[in-house]
Amino acid sequence: YQVQNITCLHLNFLKNTIPNEKFDLIVCNPPYISKDDYNSLPREIKSHEPKHALTDNLDGLTFYKHIANQLEKILTPGRTLLIEIWLKNTKNNIEQLFRHKKYHWHKDLNKDYRIIEILA
Repeated sequence: YQVQNITCLHLNFLKNTIPNEKFDLIVCNPPYISKDDYNSLPREIKSHEPKHALTDNLDGLTFYKHIANQLEKILTPGRTLLIEIWLKNTKNNIEQLFRHKKYHWHKDLNKDYRIIEILA
């Protein structure tokens, strides 16, 4: 594709300093499972992924709240943020966090809303 100027970052967005630059596209799969939901997950899921990759040990919305507050600092105006969500009752909460932005939902192969696309 002869694409240039691609920067890939792997960081803990909640703990690391936010980059002092804006990006055209941010794609993320944050820990979105609440502590209560994590405790009821099947062992097969828990043994496949590290706990910190699945849950924030709270309500499952910590990352979304943080990125909603930081979006203007990290996303170029008119560009896109794609985030995966948890299935259980999170869609409405996430819509509220990004209610002042233009967004669109994408369904997965099971026809569940799993990705929110947010435009800055």
